[in-house]
Amino acid sequence: MNKETTLKKLFSVWPNSHATEATVLAYVEALADIPEKELLVVINQAIQNFEFLPTPVKLRGLYYGLATSISPENASRGWEHVRNAMRDPKTWTPEMMTAPKFSDPIVGRTVRAIGWQDIVTAENTPAMMTKFLQMYAQFANSAIAEERLTEQYKQLRGEKMQGLEQRENVAIIDSITSNIRQRLEVNK
Repeated sequence: MNKETTLKKLFSVWPNSHATEATVLAYVEALADIPEKELLVVINQAIQNFEFLPTPVKLRGLYYGLATSISPENASRGWEHVRNAMRDPKTWTPEMMTAPKFSDPIVGRTVRAIGWQDIVTAENTPAMMTKFLQMYAQFANSAIAEERLTEQYKQLRGEKMQGLEQRENVAIIDSITSNIRQRLEVNK
């Protein structure tokens, strides 16, 4: 079964949608990055949940919900990994003061953002845990949002950001040049 056939199953459940070949192809393109086996699971779930034909956005929402609910580590488990690393002399010693590596990249990013030294020397462990859990959730949500972006969007955003950085650099150089000119005028 290919994606087109899989999607035709979706349209057959809502026959009043009058899906044309162009509609099917638009869905195929919009959902191209979702593996076919997982798309079938998402479509079966959509058939169970929706009264009307779901848009690609709705189908993606189901897919990302699936992806995040089977995440290898959630924030609580992430905090436990941090606590275990703090107790393990093989991964960390007070003399080293560098964070160990974590299998969950979001745990690693959260630890780097807070600061390993701040985590291990925290006097108020419940407050540090709360901070960790909140930051983990923020990083997890931003990772999910980033994952939802199409490659074309990411590429265009990168180009725009590069252009913005160049304009900011030009503005900084112009400002420095202006300051130098003013100082030279004053010193004359």
